[in-house]
Order: sequence, then C-alpha cells, then structure tokens
Amino acid sequence: MGAPATLSFQSIYIEPIRNESYAPQAQALLADQLATAFIEDGRVRITSQKKADALLEITLKDFEKNVSATEESDTLVGRSFNITLVAQCTLINTKTGDILLREVPISSTIDAFVDTGFQQSEYQAMPVLTRDLAKKIRDRVLSGWDMPAPKAQANTAS
Repeated sequence: MGAPATLSFQSIYIEPIRNESYAPQAQALLADQLATAFIEDGRVRITSQKKADALLEITLKDFEKNVSATEESDTLVGRSFNITLVAQCTLINTKTGDILLREVPISSTIDAFVDTGFQQSEYQAMPVLTRDLAKKIRDRVLSGWDMPAPKAQANTAS
C-alpha cells in the first residue's frame, strides 16, 4: 500500500467534542475512544492546547435510527435498527494557521438488534458506534491524503 503519508504535525490537541445531535452522552464516549485510538496508533501524541502542533475540532451533527428488519408477525414492530452517528471534523495547524481539514463529515453506522428492548439495545450499541467513529476520525486525520504538503525548509548553508 506504500509508505505512510508524512504529517505536518507531531502533536495534537482534541478540543472538547460538541454534541448538536440527539445522541445521548455520545461526546464523552467518543472523546475517550478517540484519545485511545490516537495513543494506540502512536504517530502523534496528544498534548495540551498550548503545546499542540494541530488542533482537532469535532461536532456531532446527526444521529439517526432507521428500522432495518421488522417482526415477521407484525411489520410495524422493528427487530433491528441501523444507528448512524455523523461527526464534522476540522483540523488546524496551530503553527501556521492552515486548515488541514475543513468541516469534513465522517460517519459510522451499526446495527442494533432489539432482543432486550430498544433502549437497552441502543445503550449497548453506543460504545461500539463511537469506537468505530473514533477510528474513522483518527484514520482521516492521520491519512494526510487531502492535506497540504508541509512547506520545505529553506537551506541556509552556503
């Protein structure tokens, strides 16, 4: 697959996640799982805002639940649901002010099966959903594919 992209930053600060969706308490789960995803990857370190080379802003924008299967005997009763959580991400190089990612939507969808009741199923599905979303955000931030190339250092030796 080739060599990993060269990043223009070595440290990152993740701002507190804003939740404009109806996903209950998703920002706390996502924040914890996002930090874990970056730490496990190891290419950048998470640091304070003052020391960070990059700043990651995340807003949870949408939370949808759609029936994916119904009860055989009553088609108005859902047996499983697709649950989708959409985040909008902005990544800023704090040293140059360059916006590396601007309001990029990233989403994750999972199935929740309603064997123990919808509320319980949703509660159990939420950590799985946010973990998958955290990995997708980390991968997008660290991919480097759609970011400006780092500026070359001028050679001052004569």
